[in-house]
Amino acid sequence: MKPLCLSFYGLNSFKEEQTIDFASLCNGRVFGIFGPTGSGKSTIIDAITLALYGKVERAPDKVRGIVNRNMTEAGVSFEFSLGGENKARVYRVERKYVTKEESTLCRLARLCEITSQGVEVIADKPNQVDQRVEQILGLTVHDFTRAVVLPQGKFAEFLSLKGRERREMLERIFNLSEYGERLLARVTVRAKELDTQLMKIEGEQQGLGQASKDDLLALQGMVEASDRALTKAMAELAAGLEHWEEAKTVYELQEKSRQVNVKRQAMSLARPYITDLEARLGRLLAAESIWPLAAEFDASDRKKNESIERSSATGMALAVASEREKVAAEGLETAKAMRQSEEPLLLALQQDLKRAMLIAEELRGLESLRSFEQEATRHSEILHSGLQAQLEGLLAREQQAQADRRLLAHELLGTAISPEERSMLAQAVQAESRLLEVRRQLHERFAEEKTRHSSLEKAMSTLTQAEQNVVVLEHEHHVAKDYLDLVRAQEVEEMPPIHLERLNRCRLILQDARFKETQAQRLLLNLDNLRQKQSAEEKQLTLWQDQLARVQERVVSLRSLVTETDRQAKEARESCLVAELASQVAPGEKCPVCGSRQHPELAARYIPADVENFVAAASEAHALLQKSLAEEGRVASSAFSCFEGLKDLGVQMAVLAAEIKSMEDEVTRLCSSLPSIWAGIAAEEVDKKINQEEKTHETAREGRRMWLENMERAQKTERQVADKLSKAKAAHAVAEQHTANQKGELQNLTVKLQALGNEEIIASAALDERLRELDCVDLEKQRELMQTKDRKQKALSDTLKQLEDKLAALHSMRQDNEKALAQAQEDLMARRMKLGELLARIELSTRDLAQLAGNEDPFSRAQMTEATLQSLREREKGSQDSWATATKEVNLAMSEDASAKEAERLVVEAAVRAEEKFAESLQGSVFTSREDLEDARVYLAHRALWAEEVRVHGEQETLLGHEANSLCAALAGRAISDENWARTNEDYDNLQLARDEALRQTTLAGEKLRDMQARHERFMLLEQERTMLDQEHALVTEICWLLRGNALVEFMAGEHLQAVTTTATEWLRMLSSQRYALEVDPEGGFLIRDDAEGGLRRPVHTLSGGETFITSLALALSLSLQIQLRGQFPLEFFFLDEGFGTLDPELLETVMDCLERMPGQGLSIGIISHVQELVERLPRKIIVTPAEHSGRGSRVKITL
Repeated sequence: MKPLCLSFYGLNSFKEEQTIDFASLCNGRVFGIFGPTGSGKSTIIDAITLALYGKVERAPDKVRGIVNRNMTEAGVSFEFSLGGENKARVYRVERKYVTKEESTLCRLARLCEITSQGVEVIADKPNQVDQRVEQILGLTVHDFTRAVVLPQGKFAEFLSLKGRERREMLERIFNLSEYGERLLARVTVRAKELDTQLMKIEGEQQGLGQASKDDLLALQGMVEASDRALTKAMAELAAGLEHWEEAKTVYELQEKSRQVNVKRQAMSLARPYITDLEARLGRLLAAESIWPLAAEFDASDRKKNESIERSSATGMALAVASEREKVAAEGLETAKAMRQSEEPLLLALQQDLKRAMLIAEELRGLESLRSFEQEATRHSEILHSGLQAQLEGLLAREQQAQADRRLLAHELLGTAISPEERSMLAQAVQAESRLLEVRRQLHERFAEEKTRHSSLEKAMSTLTQAEQNVVVLEHEHHVAKDYLDLVRAQEVEEMPPIHLERLNRCRLILQDARFKETQAQRLLLNLDNLRQKQSAEEKQLTLWQDQLARVQERVVSLRSLVTETDRQAKEARESCLVAELASQVAPGEKCPVCGSRQHPELAARYIPADVENFVAAASEAHALLQKSLAEEGRVASSAFSCFEGLKDLGVQMAVLAAEIKSMEDEVTRLCSSLPSIWAGIAAEEVDKKINQEEKTHETAREGRRMWLENMERAQKTERQVADKLSKAKAAHAVAEQHTANQKGELQNLTVKLQALGNEEIIASAALDERLRELDCVDLEKQRELMQTKDRKQKALSDTLKQLEDKLAALHSMRQDNEKALAQAQEDLMARRMKLGELLARIELSTRDLAQLAGNEDPFSRAQMTEATLQSLREREKGSQDSWATATKEVNLAMSEDASAKEAERLVVEAAVRAEEKFAESLQGSVFTSREDLEDARVYLAHRALWAEEVRVHGEQETLLGHEANSLCAALAGRAISDENWARTNEDYDNLQLARDEALRQTTLAGEKLRDMQARHERFMLLEQERTMLDQEHALVTEICWLLRGNALVEFMAGEHLQAVTTTATEWLRMLSSQRYALEVDPEGGFLIRDDAEGGLRRPVHTLSGGETFITSLALALSLSLQIQLRGQFPLEFFFLDEGFGTLDPELLETVMDCLERMPGQGLSIGIISHVQELVERLPRKIIVTPAEHSGRGSRVKITL
């Protein structure tokens, strides 16, 4: 990091903004920051810290204490670069603060990166700026302060400390406590976590039961044997299935053949009934063939009547239309004559009115233009008058301003002050400010001296208390170590885990046996349920069989009923036909049957209603038979389903019985695997004995756990007491060092008080001399008098300048007004001429309009003329349309009348032809009259039903014949008895049971294998995890042992000390021309090796003053560099505030020689001092001028 530019104001004694160009100062050289005590030299460093981190550690309240109390605002801007010259990145950080009452608020905080493209804002809020600066630099505010400033009186502190005190200081600087208690606590927590995880894994492994590799291989053998048995059972079942399917096919074909024969016999019995239906359908077909001619005859007769009515209506419509046409022609002639007489006059009037409307429109535009010109002329007259009055007012104001300017110029001459008088007053004010500043510093030093005395007393009291604490804690530590040894001697042995593992295995076996017994009981319950279900199914099968027998009996009786009703219906139809034939035979005519002319016993006429009753009874018998046949099939199907269900229940019961037997065998095997001492004992007693063993094991484990807790508490107490003792010793060392520092600071303060007293005497004499030169006693009144004259002179000058500006403005305004007045005069004349011409045009147009339209409005009259003309034309057009419409209606009526008469003629002829066709069809048919034809069509609604019955009967006969032939061919002479079929079913069922048992055994074995494989896999994973955790636990235990007693912290402190010493040796070699080097002795102290004396080593207290300075400086630079290593970029500068005023000339020369040789390392060194010899020696410097009392603040001046 390299500073480039710093600007600030309003901080401590600074008021005005000050800018320091570090780019010129920090060019690899030594530069100085000089000024009197209290002038604000350290404020420059505070400004850099405030800009970067937003606070100053040494200031009260971090920010408010550094803001000037006489200012309400403060600000700082700091530019710096990071990286090498080729890759340097430039940043600027800005902050501004405002003071309100007792608080200080940050009004602006901004971090920017300056690139070749411009300025890029990175953060613009205080917290964001703080975080980004720490990220960019990699240093906190404490690290930055320690690394940038090497403070007064701290050079030799690190060099003179004892070994242990130096290590403790390194622990604080590098935060090594992270590797002490906190690291030990984290490692201890991790060790406990590992113990818990190991116990959990071991418990889970014990809970997995038998999951070894041998158990897995044995179970795999059982699975393979089950698979072989299943394969054998499947092969036997396949062979038995082929034989069973062959027997089943033959048996089913025999049953189907029997059923087909029964159905064919039933069809033969129904054949007479079907023959009668076919005859009836023939008569209906004949009636349907004649009926369309009868319907055609009826339709022709209706059309003839309708045609006659329509012809009469069209004749009347023709007469009405002719009358309308005559009236419309007369109206048309009247409208045409009226239009021809009035239209020429109206058209001539329209032309005149159009000219009048044009003139009227022109007059309206001229009237509007006249109003506008009159208003414009009036405005021009008003503007001309206003400009004339404004010009007169401007002339008066200009004369008054010239008079005022002459009076102010005369008054200004009496307020002038000479430069000599002003210089003497400034010197007097500066002398007074210096005297007040010295007295303020003297007052602060007296207060500080009092505070130092009080702090020294408190430090000595703290040192005494720290010594007492060390003694008490050493005793407590001894007691804690004795208690730890006592607890360690009372160690309780840990029970071997194998015993608990055996108990867990026995418990698992017992749980498995109980589970198997529960499963067997559940299967027994299922078997009982199946038996109950089988009994219920058998009862249901008996019911279905009884119902089937009843339905079959009803089918037989219904078949007889159908035969009887069909016979009765046929006899009734025949009797009806005979009676009808008898009614047609007249006495003396031949009988159409026997040819006899004598008819002694004619059959009585049969009533058709009785025939219908017989037919309805036959149809109902047929419907009942079909319903009963359907019910027979449904009941037979239900009985067969019930029979199949009974077979399935038998198979399920056999499978459950085999599973129950297997469960009982498994329970016997599990009980036999328990220890022999528990053989023959009930499961509840075995469970009690396992619980007793577990309680014994748990008691032993609880004793072990309590001992471990006591051991841990004792170790924790010992560590806590040891840590307290270590902290107490560190506090004692700090208190001892603090007491020594307080004494040294009190001595330095006494020297400063003496120097300030001398400065007060000199400043008081200088102020008296300046007052004598001014010949005044009260400097404040003299300064106020001079300030009053200055203020009055400034006020008069400002007023005179304002007056001159006012005169110039008035002159310019007067000239502009004169020009505007002349222009307004010209505009007024032009407006008046234009208005006269416009009035003449209006008068001429008014006379022309009166000649064309008279006093009437031409627009209204034109509208009335146009409306009249349009009305005449529309009336003629309406009459024309009415006549055309009437003519069309007459033509249409004549056409319709002719069409109606022609249609009437055609319809009458068609009716005659239809009547003749119908009469001819009756003569060639079985029907004698139209009534006979209608009687035959009474049964038309039954035709579809009869035709369907005939068709179904024929198709069923054909299908049954084909089916009987197919079944006979399929049997091919094969046959099987019921006894053989039952035996074949039984053999096949036994093969299925054997297959199911083999499948069940294979499934159970597979499930056990999968379960054991999962447990085995989990066991191996747990074993692998346990091995890894054992290794980690061993390492963590070793780390815990290594971390006891802060051994790691002391080791790292020693490493840091060695690194600091190595870096310091490089600096020391450069500062001492390769003569001296630093080394660390075994006890942690420093030794100086003098290579000029053959490598002679001697203690650091034997060094001279100059040697001590360069050695301490090398160590301070090394510490600063180590702190900088925390950041991302090195700091290329630092400030040295060593208090050079206390050095003698020879030592001062040695120090400067060393510092001037250092910048070759790329460092810029800023020396903060007020020693005059350094001011004269260093060419590059910043001179800080103190603030003036009640005047301007401190100022900086850069000299290169």
